[in-house]
Parts: sequence; structure tokens; C-alpha cells
Amino acid sequence: MKLKLIAAVAALAAVASAPALAGIKAVSVGSELFLVVGDNNGSYVLDTGVTFQQMLSLASAGTPGTLLSQSVVGTAGWSEFVSTRPDLFNGASNSVNGIRWSLYVYEGSGGFDLTTKHVLTTVGTGVSATTISNSLTADSFDASFSGTTLPVLGANGTGTHRTQLNGSSYNAVGTVGYAGDRFFNWGSAFTKIGNKVGVDSALVHVNPTDPEDQQIFVSAQAFENVKVSFDGQTIAVTNVSAVPEPETYALMLAGLVAVAFMARRRREV
Repeated sequence: MKLKLIAAVAALAAVASAPALAGIKAVSVGSELFLVVGDNNGSYVLDTGVTFQQMLSLASAGTPGTLLSQSVVGTAGWSEFVSTRPDLFNGASNSVNGIRWSLYVYEGSGGFDLTTKHVLTTVGTGVSATTISNSLTADSFDASFSGTTLPVLGANGTGTHRTQLNGSSYNAVGTVGYAGDRFFNWGSAFTKIGNKVGVDSALVHVNPTDPEDQQIFVSAQAFENVKVSFDGQTIAVTNVSAVPEPETYALMLAGLVAVAFMARRRREV
């Protein structure tokens, strides 16, 4: 555990030396969501500039609307990524095959209190908040920092991450900033976070519940009305209004009929 924390703190110190307005951030407060699109040969990373706290507040508020919308077209590294990949839609959700995407942020790295650490992430098809809370221990959660966030932080020295706000980059497999299978296989074999391009995802908040016990399963909450999508051009997070089930409409109609019937009876009396 201490070795993991030392490595994490060293990584965070390197990030802290970056210019204030540039670079992907993974800190105690102010970590930013990033988009990863990748396969077994390379990965593209986009720093959205939206912090964990900002997205958590927006998702929790439940107000319908667009919470995030950013295009990857024309950004550094994207043309390099797609130039050798004529089919962006060859991946498979919740898999290790082809091109996958995920929106992710890890906040609270480097601390000893497990409850101060948080992840906001998309999840692969078939993976739910219940799946995560039943299969991911706090220890696996804490260790996931090295498999997900560290590779992405390695990309900070590439592309436009250090020179502009919301920078981006492409890194081939074998380079420091490559985020591939190890990233998409976050946590455990049952908590893959990658999706096929064009397949929407839920947004899940994951957080350990005990400050010290690493063997307790984490807490995971899905924001049911939040949809995250990536169509190969734009990453978008949308808070949509809940659509009533057909049974709800039937009950509402029955209620209106009953009210109308009672009103008619009063008039007749």
C-alpha cells in the first residue's frame, strides 16, 4: 500500500510542475475528466478541462441539459489516430477487442484516507453500479490509479497538453502516454469501462466507504438520467429527463378519467 502511495505521490509531483493552465490534472481537488479512445496499437487522449467536482455537481442536480460537449475533430493527435484506422467502429463494448472509448477521472490520489478518493467513469455494456460494488474492493480501486491515470499522465509531455487548455495527444503502444487494455480493464475483469464507438454509456461514481479497510467493497452510484456518448467526433454528457413508463401513462389517464367522471356526477346532482 505505501509503495503504491509513494509512486502516486511522485507522479502527482511531476504533474504539479506543469504550467497552471495546461496539462491533465490528477490531484486531491481539481482533477479533470479526460477522454481516451484507443486500441492495442495506440491511444488518443483529450483533456476536457471539466473537473470531477463540476461534473459530479451537474450530474447530481438532475437538471436536463448538456453537461459537456467537445469535438475531437481538428485536435492534436486525432488525425494521426484515425489515419491508420479506417473503421472507428470495429470495437466491442466491455471487451478487449478493437477501438474503445471511455470518459474518466480519478480524484484524491496520494492520500491515505480511502474515502477521499473518487472515480467518475463510463462503463462497458453490461457493467452496472451493482456489478462494481459487488466485485471491486477498496484495494483494487486504489491500485487502479497506476493502470488508468498514470498512463494518461504520461501523455502530459506529448501533443498539446502542456501548451494549451484542454490539450490532446496521440501515443503509440510502447510509449509512456499509451493508454490501452490496461486502462479499459479498470479495476477488475468484471469492471471494464471501454465501449464501442457509437455506443452510449452510463456515468458511475465510485468511492470506498471505509478510510482504512482495503478489503471492503466500494460504493458505486449510477446517474440514471445521465447519458455519455462518443460518436467518433464529439464527446457529450447529457442529463435527460426521465421518460415515464407506459404503465405510468395508463395510471395518469385513469386518474383523469376518474376526475372527469366525478365532476360530471357533481353537475348532475
